Amino acid sequence: VKTFSSQLPVSQDGVHVGVMQFSSRPNVEFGTSVYTDRASLLKGIDNIKYMGGGTNTGDALNAMRTQMFSQGMGARPGVPRIAIVVTDGKSSSQAQTVSEADAA
Repeated sequence: VKTFSSQLPVSQDGVHVGVMQFSSRPNVEFGTSVYTDRASLLKGIDNIKYMGGGTNTGDALNAMRTQMFSQGMGARPGVPRIAIVVTDGKSSSQAQTVSEADAA
């Protein structure tokens, strides 16, 4: 995540990045309005502690769509919302994951 993010043109009017982890449940680390420059974003990523646990991808996709991509978390109107999902294993509910991916 850090290596990828270090290549992005993060700025107030440019790219914004939010990070959410998930295991048995999703956890928003920070929304897209928290860091508006690359250096502070990379420090924020350094402060993330790995959760461990299950792989509830369906709930994570739902939280991404309903929480992370909300204006309250910093999503800007008219700006594309792009998610990159990194997982360590097979989803605990493939049917829910497919349904949430379709809804996103």
